[in-house]
Amino acid sequence: MLPLPVVTAFGTNKPGPNIDGTYPFVDGDDAVALMTLAPGLKANLFASEKQFPELAKAVQMNFDTRGRLWVAVWPSYPERTPTSKVADKIIILEDTNRDGRADTCTTYLDGLNCPTGFQFFKDGILLVQAPDLWFVRDTDGDGKGDWKERVLMGLDSADSHHTANSLIYEPGGAILLSDGVFHRSQVETVAGVVRNIDGAIYRFEPLTAKFETYAAYGFANPHGRAFDYWGNDLITDATGNNTYYGPAFSGRIDYPAKHPRLKTVWDRPSRPSAGSTILTSTHFPDEYWGNYLNPNVIGFQGIFRVKLADDGSGLKGTRLPDLVQSKDPNFRPIDTATGPDGALYIVDWHNPLIGHLQSHLRDSNRDHVHGRIYRITHEGRPLAWQPTIDGAPIPALLELLKRKENQIRNLAKIELGKRDPTQVVAAVKAWEKGLSPADPDLAHHQLEALWVHQWLNQVDTALLGRVLRSPNPEARAAATRVLGYWRDRVPDALGELRRLADDSHPRVRLQAVRAASFFPVVQATEVALAATRHEIDYYLDYVIGETLRQLRPLWRQSLAEGKTVAGGDPASIRYLLRTLSTEEIVKMPRTAAVAENLLGRAGVTDAVRADALATLARLQTRAPVQILLATLDTPAEIDSAAVGRLLLAQPPESLKAERAALLKLARTDTADSRSHAWAALALGDATLDRVWGEAQDSPLSLQSLFGSIALIPNATLRATAYERILPYLTRPVTEFQGPDVTVAATQRDAIRAVVSTRREPDAVFSVLAGSIERGVQIATAARGLRALPRASWKPEPAGRAARALVAWAARVPTAERTRRDYVDTIQVADELVALLPPADADPLRKAIVGLRVPVFVVRTVVEEMRYDTPRIVAPPGKPIEIIFENPDVMPHNLVVVQPGARERVATAALTLPPEHLDRSGRAWVPESREIVAATRLVEPGQSETLRLPALNEEGTYEFVCTFPGHWVIMWGQLVITSSPDAVPSAPVSNPATPAAHAAHGH
Repeated sequence: MLPLPVVTAFGTNKPGPNIDGTYPFVDGDDAVALMTLAPGLKANLFASEKQFPELAKAVQMNFDTRGRLWVAVWPSYPERTPTSKVADKIIILEDTNRDGRADTCTTYLDGLNCPTGFQFFKDGILLVQAPDLWFVRDTDGDGKGDWKERVLMGLDSADSHHTANSLIYEPGGAILLSDGVFHRSQVETVAGVVRNIDGAIYRFEPLTAKFETYAAYGFANPHGRAFDYWGNDLITDATGNNTYYGPAFSGRIDYPAKHPRLKTVWDRPSRPSAGSTILTSTHFPDEYWGNYLNPNVIGFQGIFRVKLADDGSGLKGTRLPDLVQSKDPNFRPIDTATGPDGALYIVDWHNPLIGHLQSHLRDSNRDHVHGRIYRITHEGRPLAWQPTIDGAPIPALLELLKRKENQIRNLAKIELGKRDPTQVVAAVKAWEKGLSPADPDLAHHQLEALWVHQWLNQVDTALLGRVLRSPNPEARAAATRVLGYWRDRVPDALGELRRLADDSHPRVRLQAVRAASFFPVVQATEVALAATRHEIDYYLDYVIGETLRQLRPLWRQSLAEGKTVAGGDPASIRYLLRTLSTEEIVKMPRTAAVAENLLGRAGVTDAVRADALATLARLQTRAPVQILLATLDTPAEIDSAAVGRLLLAQPPESLKAERAALLKLARTDTADSRSHAWAALALGDATLDRVWGEAQDSPLSLQSLFGSIALIPNATLRATAYERILPYLTRPVTEFQGPDVTVAATQRDAIRAVVSTRREPDAVFSVLAGSIERGVQIATAARGLRALPRASWKPEPAGRAARALVAWAARVPTAERTRRDYVDTIQVADELVALLPPADADPLRKAIVGLRVPVFVVRTVVEEMRYDTPRIVAPPGKPIEIIFENPDVMPHNLVVVQPGARERVATAALTLPPEHLDRSGRAWVPESREIVAATRLVEPGQSETLRLPALNEEGTYEFVCTFPGHWVIMWGQLVITSSPDAVPSAPVSNPATPAAHAAHGH
């Protein structure tokens, strides 16, 4: 047997202040003095690695029905090595003498690898150890798990940072767990495979084995989840600390679709966050009751406190004084829970390094031994010990369902789940029947009875009907959610949902519309449309739109067959228009609803979009900028880049008048149009000075500002960014702040920004060539080179960059060489090689011939009326594919013509009337046998792939833009040759001429 390879040692790129480059650690008890707590609160160390070495790298915790604290520990984080000997565990901590400190620690389960989440179920636990979900039990009563069964398989484990985690119960007994970005999960279930790409939240019913995607959304890493008293859930995406109202985007949407951008519940001041909770403990003063607690681990190392309130059919939050903040740089609070004494418990991950991009996975400064749990209480208030739950008789457990504390009711249901379902159901029926009609909490008690039935998978339609008709709207809404999950076992469930969609309360209507998304019948559309006949708030608008999107194939077919949908109700048409094709809606009369749809719709020409804006401004008597900002803030799917371009076309004085609204949009982390907002602010200010200062408050704002520079249509203003941006192109990655994705985007946008300034192209060329040489943002830097004038391409840096690009391309697997960035980058390498002396160029050119595929990318250069690729070299006898992208502010096409035919074809195009289209529907393309292939007129921000037949005859073909006046300078060569070495080494140069610019009249 071959020995295991030696695990390569790795140093650190982020040395600590100690003389050996390590980081100092404060003792767990001493660290309490570094905490600043809200008035009246105090903290103490409950447990640490000093007393219990097993506690190293605690990642999730749960209190059981006996008041013991179970903890998943992960000392091998971020992953085990082939020779690692320390395994991950599930441990149990207990405070037997009730002094607020753990005094015993036992190991329930050892030998694990990345146990990222667990939850109690019957007499054991459900444990995530990707790619599997296990059911683990202690069968001999010795306190250690000795029996396990694989329950699910197929959860992606590619990135331990994003692996399924944070298992929590719904009030009705289903378990939610999450997946992070970069993952490709395929979970086998009895009902078929459940697939997901990137982040999502899943819902699992342990008793039925039903597993489904709960929230399909563009999450990065949705670690945080919490349910309130009425079963409304909050979902927090840890990476950006964006908290969302769960019912809004947990309706059905078929894979691989995702729900679009949803607004956040509160404006969090820092990120990232995990392990959120809703505090319900009588130990704390009344003002703490129901607060949403949001731990943070980087920008703010502590716990935010948020007051929740109704926001129409959803919830909104307002920041209160912070619960706790620590000056200890290693303090990383990642999970919170209310303990059996009513105190708040906090898991401290305790690590100096927690980034992935910034530090190697095996960086020597990644900690593997520390881990703490802190306990926060309120001075002068008695503890709130939970009653006996473990082993309590069923009637006593049912009485606990009357308690206000979420955690006590949840533990009571966990305990009830261990008992005989027949006995529990009989007892629940008797208990519910004996409830006093005068009890002010009757509605919630009945709802808990319903949730117990759901927990045990026992359908009771009579009880469901009573709660659905409760005088309390919160109870009706929660029961509507249950009806959605019981839809296949409740008679006329869809008819009942139609009634509920007409309910007087918006939250009931939202739950009815959400439930309708799970019905694969056209009649479900009526449920969604029924809700449009009432006042519609933000969340209802979102859910109605998403349910109609899910049901679109069904009702679209009905419309195609001439059947009436929604009786032609005008309020309903607004939602239906969202799903019609562009061709269909463009032909409709320009009502306000049609114009509103066209303004935000993808695939609409800029001319049609501008006409729609003018129509809305006239019909609504509103300023165009206000209309555009409202469009960018809509929850519907829109072409934010196109709407943003239209925003930047507005007069600067109009933009300045809406500065406050623009700044708010620019700082909205979830807005796709952040960069357009920053660009609009700069245009209104007529300077970058003010926005530069305003963007310094967060890494994401700075990245978005960088992304805005290339969007600014004022070339003079754009040029002033040069001195500000250039220094960022040489910074090492460790100097950038923010999560990995933001750092990478900042680097990319800095490159695009500095190129767009058109300042000192020689210097920019050298800097970008150096970036390629260092292996930093290779594809983006190469693309930036192509946008620079060829006169700035200098042989010495070009040679170094060319060699780096060839080495990079050689490392790309053959199967991945048709990717856009690869094709793009290998083209640049070919052009750089042309600058070198033959002795240096020949071996590189031969290597490129073996590395390239006959796919090419050609882009327009913004505001320069030229292609970024002056020459393409391809072999004869093989099909060629040209991907034509147009980032310019005007439309262009790409027409491939026979050798020497460029002027004749372009002149023929000049004679065509503007409305003329050829047989393929292309404007400005004449009927000529000298045309090999041609794209349509590609609008700004759009692209088209042009597939050329095999060209067997060698020669110098040309490609050209035939829009009137462009052809003089906007052209390039397509060289078909079996001897690429014989192609002249000098790159093609298309000199701009005054005549060409004068002919450009749009």
